[in-house]
Amino acid sequence: MKKSEQAARADRSPLGCSGSAYRWRRIFMRLSVIIITILLAMCTIAETTPPKRLGVISKPQYYMGCECELYLNKEKTKPVYISHIDGKEAWFNIDGKDEKLSMTETTEGNDMRLGYKFLRTYRYGKTLITVKFKVVDACNGREECDGWGLEGIISIPSGNGVEQLPAKGLCGC
Repeated sequence: MKKSEQAARADRSPLGCSGSAYRWRRIFMRLSVIIITILLAMCTIAETTPPKRLGVISKPQYYMGCECELYLNKEKTKPVYISHIDGKEAWFNIDGKDEKLSMTETTEGNDMRLGYKFLRTYRYGKTLITVKFKVVDACNGREECDGWGLEGIISIPSGNGVEQLPAKGLCGC
């Protein structure tokens, strides 16, 4: 066999394509694999990126009338949860931004006695935020009582775990 015949065979693919077409096909296949790998990695990162951080509501939006509030401090200057008393909408600070969220679920009843526990769940995109409440001060028949004291824990998925923010506050009119 002559050297030119050997060179011509070396430039052919097993499928009989010419050398340049074979090379382009290989380049295209490699690029396709790289692009698919990058897209899959981006989808995985997007699904596992919830390190959401809870913070103090920077511009509190108080409801006229009856509402529930949870604070980080006794002086009630650092609100972390504000809602209408029914809880259907609530304000949180997530990743440094005040967000108004809608409630998706509650275990709340009408019996707000001392020690009563209930929870409210809110959705932030794909993330569920849970607020667990416990009544720590109730009217118990007192006149001029228009609310009750609460302890709460706000929970949000964060990285590989759950961030929990304890707070105290009240619900009332």
